[in-house]
Amino acid sequence: MSALASRTEADGSTLLDNTVILWVNELGNSGIHGNMNVPWLLLGGAQGKLDMGAWYKLSQDPEYDCTYFFAQEKCSGSDKLALHAPHNNVLVSILNAFGINDNHFGYSGITGQLQGLNV
Repeated sequence: MSALASRTEADGSTLLDNTVILWVNELGNSGIHGNMNVPWLLLGGAQGKLDMGAWYKLSQDPEYDCTYFFAQEKCSGSDKLALHAPHNNVLVSILNAFGINDNHFGYSGITGQLQGLNV
């Protein structure tokens, strides 16, 4: 990060100002291969197109808890995909920040940007 921040671009901004770094952990609870509460970290300035420096805690519908194996029967079909909507919306926000005009990433039934992430 410090190396990116120390490189000055022609317009006076830094390489970090014009970069997006996405770090994603594969699992939220590795002991049970849980796919909920997965931490994501977005770094960089994205040329001012993403509202960086914010903390988002994305909620899930409490009726569906796919964290535990015994709840997997509740999480099938479109219900399971809908629980993953926030990560799809983050990826759409990144696409749009790079000028790719699309409204979904992956499953086409989940559309739009993450509310508040795009400037």
